[in-house]
Amino acid sequence: ITLRPQQSARAHTLPFRLAWPARDEMVSSGSPPAMVLANWSMPMRMLCSHLRQFISQSIGQRIRQGRQAAGLTQEALAGKCGVSRAAVAQWEGDVTRPSLDHLQMAAETLGVWLSWLTSGDDAPPSHQPPFAPAQPDRRRVPVIDFVHAGKWDQIGDPYEPGGGMDFIGTDLGLGPRAFALVIRGESMLPEFHEGDKIVIDPEVAPQPGDLVIAKLDGDDEATFKKYRPRGVDSTGAPVIELVPLNDDWPTLTITADKPGRIMGTMVEHRRYRRRASSA
Repeated sequence: ITLRPQQSARAHTLPFRLAWPARDEMVSSGSPPAMVLANWSMPMRMLCSHLRQFISQSIGQRIRQGRQAAGLTQEALAGKCGVSRAAVAQWEGDVTRPSLDHLQMAAETLGVWLSWLTSGDDAPPSHQPPFAPAQPDRRRVPVIDFVHAGKWDQIGDPYEPGGGMDFIGTDLGLGPRAFALVIRGESMLPEFHEGDKIVIDPEVAPQPGDLVIAKLDGDDEATFKKYRPRGVDSTGAPVIELVPLNDDWPTLTITADKPGRIMGTMVEHRRYRRRASSA
């Protein structure tokens, strides 16, 4: 492409015109045409700025590109953004400009960065999106108490006859004996607060640093702590420390003299920003 100076250029037009190069100005076969900058006197920075504005995509074009990459129709995108299909068509045609709220909703729906939609910065839709849509719940797991958790491997039905039944849905692939607990107490602060829910999978073998539900022989209830194996004692029995995240609480130990067992490993933590009203 040849950029040649315009004799008189309006403020809203480029100060040069575009023309294809002559045949002898083409680069070797198989390559795109060479860009020839001829007879220009403006600073390179100004030229690049004008050229960038000329060839860059508009917001509407990026919305269309993102929508097509996501495999969505205008109607589907409109439904996610709470507008009509005609409104999306006007966005893509650069007839109207979406509000910032609508741009944010469009970015989340299309799986792209908001900064890419607004200015072309960051990754376009062909790159890995910054987030993925949530998967539907695969199954429900029972919410039990810490007493039941301590004997979960012996329980067939977690709910007494006439007792209330509570389940939560999850999209995780869990073992058949998975269960959930509601956090009580302060031993796992600041990460876990009262009322938080955790999902436990007995099929997942804990690794050092994992969070587990454990039951010490002689205790009525299970406990929720960090798993820290400490090797074996002189008899060859494993030594396991159960460490609270709150330093004000003591570390428990499973040894040959103080037997216990691991009931399961935490695989999901849910924190609710607003608690349900008790009224």
